[in-house]
Amino acid sequence: VKPKSKLRAFNWNKVNEGNAKGTVWESMNNSDVVGKLNMSEIEQLFAVQSEKTVVKTEKSFFKKTKVSLIDSKRSTNLGIQLHRLGAGPSEVRAAIIEMNSELLNLDRLVTLLKSLPEPGEVEAINAYLDANPGGGDALGKVEEFFIEISSIPQLELRLKCFMCQLQIPSSLEKIQQTIEVLKLAMEEINGSEDFKRVLCVVLAIGNALNAGSNRGQAYGFRIETLCKLKDTKTSENGVTLLHYVASKVVELDSNTRFDLLEGMQHVEAASKIYIEDLQKELVSIQSSLKTCENALQVIRDISSSPPPRRIQKSNEEPPVLIDQFQAKMVPFVQSARKNVDEVVGMMESIYGKQYPEFVKSFGEPVTTTPEQFFTLIVQFAQEFHAAHHQNLKRLKNKEKEKE
Repeated sequence: VKPKSKLRAFNWNKVNEGNAKGTVWESMNNSDVVGKLNMSEIEQLFAVQSEKTVVKTEKSFFKKTKVSLIDSKRSTNLGIQLHRLGAGPSEVRAAIIEMNSELLNLDRLVTLLKSLPEPGEVEAINAYLDANPGGGDALGKVEEFFIEISSIPQLELRLKCFMCQLQIPSSLEKIQQTIEVLKLAMEEINGSEDFKRVLCVVLAIGNALNAGSNRGQAYGFRIETLCKLKDTKTSENGVTLLHYVASKVVELDSNTRFDLLEGMQHVEAASKIYIEDLQKELVSIQSSLKTCENALQVIRDISSSPPPRRIQKSNEEPPVLIDQFQAKMVPFVQSARKNVDEVVGMMESIYGKQYPEFVKSFGEPVTTTPEQFFTLIVQFAQEFHAAHHQNLKRLKNKEKEKE
């Protein structure tokens, strides 16, 4: 029976009449089955659907495309950066003018400074808008962002001052804490009777060893000497001068604290102080603060400045923005200047005066840096502590041998 409509083909391997002889197909009578087939049902299930003609609507035919006026590679990179801001162009513009640190944190300000438009890019966008009045809606995201923020006078200077407002307080606090660590470390060493007792024992044993030579009758020794004790061997296998010093300290006072750093908790932190880095950072802060002070003379209130007219939607009311630059930067600069002067004074007092006197009291040159001096103390303290435990273990082993 020929179907009324075209059906889906069944892709099988057909056995012809000639090949059917002698097979199960030769004796097979399927007329009963054929008679019971419902062709209407088959046609309904397996009819080939006619292809629908796709008609492009006027809307899809005239689909709007965004206008890109920025180099494609730069536009892509900037698009990624701007996406991280998590805010639209108008929101970012408002946050800059209002100095909204909740929206524009330090990381986002860094991103913004890396994403500022070049003069030629702004000119190209303005030229397009001049030639296409009301064409702001067609601009790409990067172009829209550029035209929004480029309307802010002294944009780069504003952003740098904004960053200073967020950075300087924490930077000053870090420097202040570091100088305080130096002060505490000096006080801990000067106040450690355990450390002085060790120095006394080393001096006595050293003079005994060097008696009758030019090295004898010393009134003291350089701090680096402490780290050389382990290099002088005794006649006993595995025992050094450091072990001997530790054992004599026990004999003199068994209550001596052999973990010297336990009583000098800031010494290890002081060994990581790099004064040159602190001084450079302080100079950088002073320079940044000077930039902010100059900016206050340059950047004026732009509260009355409207948003960029070319991208303002016709049905939008211009946002009411209050320029917070002067209101926030004036008190910040005043406070930061006072804090900088305090930190500079602290640096001069502790590092400039107290520290040189401190190292001189140990016979060290005033050019010795905190990192050099305190590193030697830390190294010796760790070696001295280990030598004491090795002595205890050795004594314990000898007692077992006697049993």
